[in-house]
Amino acid sequence: MTFSQQVKEELLVQFIEYDTAKIELMAAFKAIGNLVFTYDAIQIELKTSQIKLTKRLLEIIKNEYPKVIVNTSIFEVRRFNKKSKLYVIKIETDVKEILYDLKFIDDMKTSFIVNLKDITNNLISDDERQVYVRTFFCCCGSVNDPQLSQRYHLEITCQNQEYLVGIQKIVLKYNIKMKISKRKNNFSLYLNKSEEIADFLKFIKTFDMLFVFEDFRMTRDMSAMYNRLNNADIANEVRQLESANIQIEAINKLKDANMYEILSEKAKIICELRIKYPEDSLAQLAEYSNGEISKSNIIYRLKKIIEKADSLDDSK
Repeated sequence: MTFSQQVKEELLVQFIEYDTAKIELMAAFKAIGNLVFTYDAIQIELKTSQIKLTKRLLEIIKNEYPKVIVNTSIFEVRRFNKKSKLYVIKIETDVKEILYDLKFIDDMKTSFIVNLKDITNNLISDDERQVYVRTFFCCCGSVNDPQLSQRYHLEITCQNQEYLVGIQKIVLKYNIKMKISKRKNNFSLYLNKSEEIADFLKFIKTFDMLFVFEDFRMTRDMSAMYNRLNNADIANEVRQLESANIQIEAINKLKDANMYEILSEKAKIICELRIKYPEDSLAQLAEYSNGEISKSNIIYRLKKIIEKADSLDDSK
């Protein structure tokens, strides 16, 4: 079972009460629903590959609209060379009555329905907004496994951009800033920062998987931080060795030009320390001088030695 499937499993287990059942239907109708027009009627189709989601939606429909005729079908589909099952729920009667009850249409006498109305403004409480977004995610959302994937990514896909804009506005109230992009025939509402994904999982109340996500995230981030620090240390060592080689080369140039003896005693001590300890830092060289020469003094004198050596090259 993938990480996304585990998140959805936890969410679907939470759907027990029927207080917000109609809000679940509202989200499902928009996320995975289609209106099917026949010569004399309208039907609603809900398609999903999740058996638990299918059972939950059937429970709601039978509980809220007991007189409605509902048929279910199971199809075998192949995707990316893998076989899976597609569950189709078809509501065959009283469709306009249901759409009107869910506030998707204003008039049951309407002859043709182009789009379902935006009902996100009718979601008053935090619980209602959370249930709507949670159900939408269960229907067509996904999140990368933080342990296996190279990047953090959570998304909700839908063919209708307006439906995703509604969700985007809802979560923005809770400081979750999701972005929308075009993906072939679909639109994607997504997050790609670990902190934002954690906030989203918290918002939809998938607490068990949130703890799993945070655990992997902390482990991964700590490892990344250690690697960055380790790489920084290596880079510093490389720069230190390069500087030491330049300093030693300058000292040898002065010796070859018989200019070494005219250096001050302090400068000579610094040169001897540099040659004797080529891999050590300037701070360590200062320690080796038993406090007689400071680090700043070493930096200054080595800089002057390099300048003198460079002047020899210029005079040639």
